[in-house]
Amino acid sequence: MLFLKPKTIEVKIKLIGLVIFLGYFGLHAQTLITIEGKVTDTSGKPLESVSVAVKNTIFGTATNANGYYRMQVPARKNMQLAASSIGYETKIAMLPETNGLNENSVLTVDIVLENKVTGIGEIIISDKQLNPGTHRIVPKGLRVLPGGMSAELQNLLKTMPGVSVNNEFSSQYSVRGGNYDENLIYVNDIEIHRPLSIRSGYQEGLSFINLNMVSGINFSSGGFEAKYGDKLASVLDVSYFKPKEKLLKTSIGLTGASVHGEYSGKNNRWSYIGGMRYKTTKVLLAGLDISGDYNPVFLDYQSLLSFKINANFNVQYLANVVSNTFNFVPEQQNTAYGALGNSDLAQSLEFNTYFEGKENDSFSGATNALTFNYDKNETLHKFIFSNYTGYEKERFDIAGAYYLNELEKDLSKENAGDSILNIGIGAYLHHARNYLNQQISTAAYKGNLSKSLLSMWWGAEFRTEKITEQLSEWKMIDSLGYSIPYSGQNITLAEYTVANNSLSNNRISVYWQASYLFHNLSGKFRFTGGLRGFINQLTSERYLTPRFSVSFTPEAANNTTWRLALGQYIQPPYYKEFKLFNGALYLSQLSQKSWHAVVSNETNFMMWNRNFKFIGELYFKYFSRIIPFEQENVRINYYAEQTAIGYAAGADFKVYGEFVEGVDSWFSLSLLKTMEDIDNDKLGYIARPTDRRLNVGVFFQDYLPGNKTFRFSFTAVYGSSTPYGPPKTGRAEAVFTLPAYKRIDLGFSKEFNAKENSWYRKLGIKGGQLSLEVFNMFKFKNTISYSWLRVVPNSALPQFGDTYQFPVPNRLSDRRIGLNLNLDF
Repeated sequence: MLFLKPKTIEVKIKLIGLVIFLGYFGLHAQTLITIEGKVTDTSGKPLESVSVAVKNTIFGTATNANGYYRMQVPARKNMQLAASSIGYETKIAMLPETNGLNENSVLTVDIVLENKVTGIGEIIISDKQLNPGTHRIVPKGLRVLPGGMSAELQNLLKTMPGVSVNNEFSSQYSVRGGNYDENLIYVNDIEIHRPLSIRSGYQEGLSFINLNMVSGINFSSGGFEAKYGDKLASVLDVSYFKPKEKLLKTSIGLTGASVHGEYSGKNNRWSYIGGMRYKTTKVLLAGLDISGDYNPVFLDYQSLLSFKINANFNVQYLANVVSNTFNFVPEQQNTAYGALGNSDLAQSLEFNTYFEGKENDSFSGATNALTFNYDKNETLHKFIFSNYTGYEKERFDIAGAYYLNELEKDLSKENAGDSILNIGIGAYLHHARNYLNQQISTAAYKGNLSKSLLSMWWGAEFRTEKITEQLSEWKMIDSLGYSIPYSGQNITLAEYTVANNSLSNNRISVYWQASYLFHNLSGKFRFTGGLRGFINQLTSERYLTPRFSVSFTPEAANNTTWRLALGQYIQPPYYKEFKLFNGALYLSQLSQKSWHAVVSNETNFMMWNRNFKFIGELYFKYFSRIIPFEQENVRINYYAEQTAIGYAAGADFKVYGEFVEGVDSWFSLSLLKTMEDIDNDKLGYIARPTDRRLNVGVFFQDYLPGNKTFRFSFTAVYGSSTPYGPPKTGRAEAVFTLPAYKRIDLGFSKEFNAKENSWYRKLGIKGGQLSLEVFNMFKFKNTISYSWLRVVPNSALPQFGDTYQFPVPNRLSDRRIGLNLNLDF
């Protein structure tokens, strides 16, 4: 299957989709009665997204924004209605006898849910998913996840099936063979954008998502719906909540600090949620091979202001301002690598560099979004006006003088690990003055109609994009007074990039999607189909693409759901896809295109008298047009003048549940193969830079027996090796491999709640948490990239020629300790 011809694959996918659509219209309904009502809390406030289901059946639904629900079910004896939601006690209601009711009968059942008192440290992955194939995450307690970037969502995503990460300094992730540019991120239906010119995770700073403001997270690793935008790999859909009380939270630790506030006005007519975050990675950077004066300062302010005009109409304003600066004065690098202690390998090497100069980078930006919501009964209309502005500066002048020695690798010898031979020496000067500004403005309309069995979504968006960039970067390599490469006449720079670019674009996109829930004696079916189209002015492209899925929950085994998803996904080029290695723009590039086919199974089961869930997915993605790229740390550099076809095939598995009673843990396993065939290169299929064949993720929670306030968490990630090669030499040269990424982080925490007469209660402290984190517990030496350095060799080594190029690993953090204190007022 992996080597079918492109046209054959596209035809088969279209035929399968056609057969399923035709089958859908051939199904026959049965006589049903209607149950409807409203779900509120004890104060009478309506509750949204409450799961309402008939016990021991497949029939269920969820409440809308006004707390209303409506569903059709077959008449039965002794029916019980269950309503459940995170943070509330589950309510069971016995229904009156329904056997004698007519087809059009309506039962009204209103439900009141009571608050549930729980600890603050648990992480919950909901087993009631909005759509099969979508992982729903309730981020209760995520602010204390271990991982080196406390309160970053990436610390959780890296353990999810299909997700690959290899850098604890970055919040970027790869999904099922895609690169970092192929992931969609939404907050309250607003697409989130990020800087373009960051080249290392050290510069990146805070991710946009503030976990203190999050009410829910939906993550799809492929086969997602038409209502989501135009990218190839995944969707992360985040919802911020409206507070209903006054609350103040603070956090301080070795890796940062934050202050967070919530306020709700009279009758909840207006509300505010927001705060400031500060992060520093100094603790982690101290464990790198390159020593020096690191001064990273990452700050952001974020808020959501809501105002209810009347019962149906409200306005929201989302604001984010971010300032990330990375200042660095390097001093020395000492990196030992190779074959120390391994007689089967050729050499053990030590690379030493002495630096002069400094680096000053800044990445600042602002996101503003104004949303008007009109919600009446079953229909929601949403108008969104948003703007993102980013300012990026990268400035450095760094000189380095280096030498490369061979070490004694035989551990039985007295001088094991000592230098036995100088291989060569060299020097370089690296200069950059790079500036990039981007502005994205959007006007969007989104509509939604929700009935008991049928839901529809539709929308349109107009977007303007403008990017300007000034590039001035060069690198000179020198040894013994000669520039490398040496021409005998002029000084030749090893790298030279100068450009002054400006790019503007307008884009219109539309979508329509419908989902129909159908019951018969064999089980429950959900059909979801839609179309998505766009017009891209810059590339003069117009596309209309289908996306379809069907899920089936059998009546005989209502703990299991099967799902098939098919669809075409198109990603228009933005800016980097046009950019050549010399800085010029190649504006003939077009959109990347992919077909997705996903088959999945979700099964709930009991073990040790506790709830568990298994998720398994098989997928195949055919890339009918992609742009080859190479990865430099976290920066994606495209071969803008090239195109390719390719595929990604694999399987994702996940088991989660209460391995320890009362807290959720999970284990994930992902298998992947992704290849590409670059047009006109005559090499055939080669592995893509994201071809990570095996990924394993573990998140485990425990607590002290008899005292849940003492908690322990364990996070482990393993990712097998990936292809790499010398930069800017062509994808065919990527014949080497980056070592596997391995990391284990531990977290220990103690929760406390202030008693009425305690001294800290008198200070206004309601509770809090003290946590200790151990990053990279077993000191794995992970490599994020390689620096390819040339040396003039020792004259005693004529076999190397005039110069020799060596890859030197750029390693990530060593073991470090973090301490954090969180307080609630």
